[in-house]
Amino acid sequence: MMRHILSTLPPELWSRIIEQLPPLERQACLSVSRMFHDLSMPLVFSHVHITYGIPSDCKLLSKIVNPHDSPPLGKANIRTERARAAKATSEFLQYVAATPELARMVKTLSVRAISLSPESVDCGFQADLVNALKALTNLQSFHWRGNSPYIPEAAIDAIIESGAPLTEVVIPLWNPAATALSRLKNLQAIWMPIDLNIELPEERIREPSSKENPRIIIQANAETLRVLSVHGPVSRWKVPVESLVNLTEFECIWFDGDFSFLASLFDQCAQLRSLTLGVGPEDLLRGGITAVLRSRPSSLPLLTAFKISLDSFNRSHAVALVRAMTAFLATKASLRRLDVNITGIDEKAHGLDPAKCPSVEVLQLLPSLPELEVLGLYFSRMFFTTADFDLLNESIPLGLTALFLNLKIRKIYDVRPGLFADFFKKRKRLQYLQIVDEGQKLVESFDELRTMCPRTVELIGYGNGHSNKMHWTVPNVAGQEHGVELASAWSDMQLWFHTVDDFAGHEDWEWLVRHRDSDLMP
Repeated sequence: MMRHILSTLPPELWSRIIEQLPPLERQACLSVSRMFHDLSMPLVFSHVHITYGIPSDCKLLSKIVNPHDSPPLGKANIRTERARAAKATSEFLQYVAATPELARMVKTLSVRAISLSPESVDCGFQADLVNALKALTNLQSFHWRGNSPYIPEAAIDAIIESGAPLTEVVIPLWNPAATALSRLKNLQAIWMPIDLNIELPEERIREPSSKENPRIIIQANAETLRVLSVHGPVSRWKVPVESLVNLTEFECIWFDGDFSFLASLFDQCAQLRSLTLGVGPEDLLRGGITAVLRSRPSSLPLLTAFKISLDSFNRSHAVALVRAMTAFLATKASLRRLDVNITGIDEKAHGLDPAKCPSVEVLQLLPSLPELEVLGLYFSRMFFTTADFDLLNESIPLGLTALFLNLKIRKIYDVRPGLFADFFKKRKRLQYLQIVDEGQKLVESFDELRTMCPRTVELIGYGNGHSNKMHWTVPNVAGQEHGVELASAWSDMQLWFHTVDDFAGHEDWEWLVRHRDSDLMP
């Protein structure tokens, strides 16, 4: 009977069903039948990923301390593997350029430029890329992550020549092609992440040359720009706040600049719905962000998403920031998404006195946010007791649909087994759950997490501070109130370069892990 019913479903309904599947399951549909192949093709190829390099290059890049050092090239077999991957990428691009029907399906092109063997990316890569881009007449989003190789200016010219309705770009912060990028018009979203192998503070704060200053592309699209994400001191680039007045989402990691810019942003960009602040050491010591939050508690009344990250080395300044932040957020009753990733303030604390444990103030804030559905939280304790668990259990809303909990616990006292199973049972709307337990004190393993999480969870992740995994799930056997079975696992490349499409279109989930790369590294 079930098979008969399924066979009578119209193609339009099957298309909607396939659209809801994770990426790997969509690809599998290509081999089911002719009808499924035709329905799946536009979905599978709407977002195309190409890679220069291999997954192990990401791990090597993350270990480079000085960006000016020559990277390790690896053994001969690894160099051969890189060359083979580069050849496969070029062949695929050639196929796209020669197949207009396929090229028209591509809405997003993501390039992972991570090759540690420059000779493996031969001079032909640029011609193949340019020819493919000219054929992508429906391209809406162009992502380039990494800097080996950099974006060639000819690639930007090809996008312009194609006439594609491009509205979004993701480009490395320091980019020799910035001048060419300024020729792109009508962009609605610009993302400028820091290069994978630039981690030194002096690289973050250096003055860009006139040819790579991000101000060029920002000002060229001021009228249409709605989303801007940058790593670095926007004020030093001399970007006028007037160029940002139409923004609804703004992210800035490491201001290291004039905080009058941030104050002006709060005053003039009242339509902002989403704000992300990455606080660097200098930001913390100068106290500018704290002063802005404290002096403008009623600013940004439309805010529905707020994310803050800080690896604190000065507890007193961090405590002041937390208090200013909670007072600011207390006026944001429409807040749906909140991620507070502040380390270094409670590692040696115990007890529930907010004066000694600033994170208690954050937890006490949560019940006053009636719309909250997406939550990320860093929670650390020297001694974790039943009272600490009760605080978490009473403060974290029952209606959450996505939760990222980073735990750092030294010792556990008076906590009976099964407490976290009870915690998850009560949160029956959870669809995405990510736990990082650095000491493996409260959630000891991935298997333990999957057996006690709600059956509603569709995507589950677990890490212990050294390695991380992510799996799609299927509900556990019928009749059980909790627990899931693991389905397809995320690849290393997905853990490194996750996009909304990797989360099956769930923007809330992608937002929750954004700027938490170290918590997802394989």
